[in-house]
Amino acid sequence: MKANKEGISTRLVPTDVQVEADLIRTAQLEAEGLAVLKGLTEHADLHGEFPAEVNLAGLKIPPLPRRAFLERLEKDGGVKTLNLSQMGMDNGDGIYISKALKANKTISSLDLSSNKFGTYTASILGESLSVNETLERLDLSDNPRLTDGGSCDTGNTQNGIEKFAEGLGDNQSLKWLDMSFDGVDALGGQHLVEALRKRRQALDIFAEPGNHLTNQQVNVLASFRIEKGDGGIGALIDRFDVSAVLKQKKKDTEKAEAEKKQNEKEEKENAAKAKALPQSAPKEGEDSSSSPADPPAAATDQPGDAEGEQTEGGEQRTEEADKADETDMEKVKRSVDKMFALPEWKAMLERGFQHYDIDGSGQMDTKEMKKAMATLQKGIVNDYFPEVKLPPVDDELVEKSMKVFDANENGTLSLTEYAAFSDSYLGGLIVKGAEEYEKAEKSLGPVIEKIVLRTSQLQAATKTQKAAEAEAKREGGSASRPNPNSKKEPKQPKKKPEE
Repeated sequence: MKANKEGISTRLVPTDVQVEADLIRTAQLEAEGLAVLKGLTEHADLHGEFPAEVNLAGLKIPPLPRRAFLERLEKDGGVKTLNLSQMGMDNGDGIYISKALKANKTISSLDLSSNKFGTYTASILGESLSVNETLERLDLSDNPRLTDGGSCDTGNTQNGIEKFAEGLGDNQSLKWLDMSFDGVDALGGQHLVEALRKRRQALDIFAEPGNHLTNQQVNVLASFRIEKGDGGIGALIDRFDVSAVLKQKKKDTEKAEAEKKQNEKEEKENAAKAKALPQSAPKEGEDSSSSPADPPAAATDQPGDAEGEQTEGGEQRTEEADKADETDMEKVKRSVDKMFALPEWKAMLERGFQHYDIDGSGQMDTKEMKKAMATLQKGIVNDYFPEVKLPPVDDELVEKSMKVFDANENGTLSLTEYAAFSDSYLGGLIVKGAEEYEKAEKSLGPVIEKIVLRTSQLQAATKTQKAAEAEAKREGGSASRPNPNSKKEPKQPKKKPEE
């Protein structure tokens, strides 16, 4: 990097050569996109319909030609899988997509992720969903402008998410929907909950992460997901009563408090009994500091146990004392390990694997895996270090982790490998970010607080999810079919204890 006399880098100011190179590169990308579009149009002219699979993801196509293509989708069918992700589309394109969904009878999978659609698009997509009978998969993830109007002159005076939810409630064909990283707030989440209660068909919906829903809404939405089992697909539940979750949560809280009081009572009773035991005098040659009623503190032989760990001086160290001696970096690592160990974290990774394993092969290739990591990094790691500019995907860290976790060295990851890879990759990024903070002499306190907060949110989500599943089983009644392959005896109702 060259510097001028004042020590300021000249790379910050683009030269004429750099500007010209950027223009040439842009022209090349547009030419590539237009060439692909021309080939699709010629195919439709020759065969009367488009190919079954059309993938325009990431292509740089000017607005006029791409909208002409979208307009043609209204009358020319053939397309079953349509990928329009990462194309810089806005509400102007949303108008044509909405019209195509109303008229087109062949599109079953549509990817609109990572664009610039606003609430106006959400509103008109809702209108299309209310009449569409063929669309089964819709990816709207990573469209943060869905909640702020977007970038089109059409204007928006309606609640787009509410209109979208209304259309979703009328639609009966959609089986899979991704709305993660769309910035949907709690009010929008309530509209989605009400819409899915109205629907008679189950929906595999992803509304996390990247939104601002309550834990209750996240878990209620999760209860509408499709459950695979018994060799087929059945709805987890037909309806879900939100009040049932609250009732169950109250019951769980009361039960936990009762158990806590009972444990405290038993501890006091045991302590009183121990004090009442006669203290025998130590035998000759026996250490008087130890007796049957006062066992040595180092009785445990488990290394690292908070109650049994000893220093060289024989002083007992508690877990709190260990934490007090931790550096901020050690606290970050410990907090991350605790978060990664949660069942809900593992469940979130599993849902992400199913989401990005588009072909359902049970293996995630490098391209799918990098997209998954970019999404997780954007929603989790970047939130911890807003001032650190991390690349969308750390290629060096990806390659390093792949060598460790790609056991068969075929460039793909199974679910187990993916989960281990994710922990390693995201954990490595968090450590990198923390190191950057330390270099800049910034406090890691806010970072630790955010990790602890997310951990508590995941813990709450796990508890609420279990309550929701339990309530769903009770409310399901005859709608839930027993597993014919189960070897377990049917559960019998518990008898009330005799007074």
